[in-house]
Amino acid sequence: MKSFLALNKSFAPILLVLVALYLLLLNVHFKALSSADKITVIQIQAAQADTANFQEEQDSEGELDAYLDETYLEGVNLLSQQKTQEVKQVIEALKNNAKIQLSDLLKGRLAMVDNQNTEALELFDQIIQRGDAPISTYFFRARVNSRLNQPEKAIQDYDRVLQTNSHHFSAHYNQGLLLYEVEKYELAAESFRQSASLSGGDRRARSNSKLARAQLKLDQLNEAEKSVDEALRFSPGLIEARMTLAKIQLKRDNIEEAIAEYDRVKSLGPEDAYTFRVLARAYLKYNRIKSAEQMYQLAIQHKPRSKKNRIELAEMLIKQKRWIEAGEQYKEIINVDSSDVDAYFKMGRIHFSQKNYDESLNFYQKVLQLKNNQSPLTLLNIGRVHMAKNQYDEALTAYQMATEQDSQYSEAWYNQALLYLKTEQTKLAENALVKAIEINPEYSKAWYNLGIIYTMQNDEKKSIDAYRKAIEINPRYYSAKLNLAVRYAKADDYTSAEKLYREVLDLKPYYKSAWYNLGRALSKQKKLEEAIAVFEKVIQLESTHYRAYNQLADIFYDQKQYAEAKDYIQKTLDIRPDNIKARYLLAKTYYRQKQYEQALRASNQVLALRPDHGNTQRLIERINRKNEQ
Repeated sequence: MKSFLALNKSFAPILLVLVALYLLLLNVHFKALSSADKITVIQIQAAQADTANFQEEQDSEGELDAYLDETYLEGVNLLSQQKTQEVKQVIEALKNNAKIQLSDLLKGRLAMVDNQNTEALELFDQIIQRGDAPISTYFFRARVNSRLNQPEKAIQDYDRVLQTNSHHFSAHYNQGLLLYEVEKYELAAESFRQSASLSGGDRRARSNSKLARAQLKLDQLNEAEKSVDEALRFSPGLIEARMTLAKIQLKRDNIEEAIAEYDRVKSLGPEDAYTFRVLARAYLKYNRIKSAEQMYQLAIQHKPRSKKNRIELAEMLIKQKRWIEAGEQYKEIINVDSSDVDAYFKMGRIHFSQKNYDESLNFYQKVLQLKNNQSPLTLLNIGRVHMAKNQYDEALTAYQMATEQDSQYSEAWYNQALLYLKTEQTKLAENALVKAIEINPEYSKAWYNLGIIYTMQNDEKKSIDAYRKAIEINPRYYSAKLNLAVRYAKADDYTSAEKLYREVLDLKPYYKSAWYNLGRALSKQKKLEEAIAVFEKVIQLESTHYRAYNQLADIFYDQKQYAEAKDYIQKTLDIRPDNIKARYLLAKTYYRQKQYEQALRASNQVLALRPDHGNTQRLIERINRKNEQ
């Protein structure tokens, strides 16, 4: 009995320690549960959105290992205070005490702080190769690998961490970000569910927000909305969650609700350029130009040296033909980076659009200088500038240099063909177009212009085939349809011509040439009422379209409605007094009405304009015979 009591007394301190540890663990577990269920009651205010596809978590749960080494922990504390020299002293102290693994681990973490990621990776690799590596090594190597754009390796290292500690929030969260980046959305969603279950407050909000993004990628809209609601329950001002909610509404075609959500994000007053840029893109997509411009300007204010925001704003301004303002953005980009080839190129395009051809050439020459004269695209645009200045020799030289640098550059061959057409070198134009089509058989514009050349060569079959090919490639190519319809009309196939003219008008309802040609096709088919309505439409579109008045006069003359015919003839002559066709038709109309004096006077007016007009001469002979009777 005494020995038993003695034994009890010897174990009493140990039992007390065990009980204390148990109570401590219960307290920690209770606090974790309490924190997980705790809702942050705050006024809605902006929480900064992620500034990239992912923003990693630090190992903020505490060290995974090495926690018994006070020297190492001191170094970690100094590292968090950015006391670099003191950290280096701790690294040496660990090394001197033969704690090489911990010394290199701390050294690697310092290298990460200094963004010396390759050096950090080498150190972590060495630690792991030696064996018995602290588990923290895998966590920090994962972070370095993600920085070095090696997500798969980073994912494997986070797996290794989670095998040791499955409740490590940062490992789950960071792994989820990487899985999302490599488009493994189901696995990413599971990682974010785990990280959400292990945290509370802002962390839980961010995990649920990321979970919603993964679910959105999987088209799980209801689940994504629930995750967003959960994120906003813990952090009502979390901008990323509200952006995701807007995207969910867009997926459901609830445009107004989505825009309202974007407006709500805007009202929260985000403080990072990334969010402003995303808002700008959203507003731009739905043609809210003023709001988009405002967001881009705010993004630029937050990151004035960021080229991406200025480029997107400039592209928006170019689409609105606000050339000067767009140019100002590219000038700022050049001020930041004087070697930005794309900015110089865009400045060349802007000046070309404004017909500032000399300035345009200066910027294109700068591009060539930066690219050692090796840029077929720039040479093509230099050729276009010279074409605009009617400097055909210089343009041809630029185009030929472009094809010398890239013999498969179909656009350069095409532009050469346009130059040859302009200078009436038809055969050379044909050869260049054929070359462009050999390179790119789907080049609809090349087929279209080949059709024009074959028309000039009176090769109707080849012309029709070329236009058909252009339309086959681009069914909305209304110019090709119009030209093909004209070819059909010339072959007296007015039914096919009519069909094509109507297709053109479906694409271009106010295309006067298509309306006029449709009227002629209808007239040829004796669809006179339709033809009259169509010619009236032409006049509605252009009140001075004398040829439409002429066609109406012809129709009414053929129907022996001479009074109406004379009205349209007079309208033609009011616009074009020297129109021989109208004056001859007027003479015939007077003749049909047996108004021979007026007919003779009108005939003499035709001969005054064209003395050798045979039909008028024969009409005068008939008038004279009538006067002799």
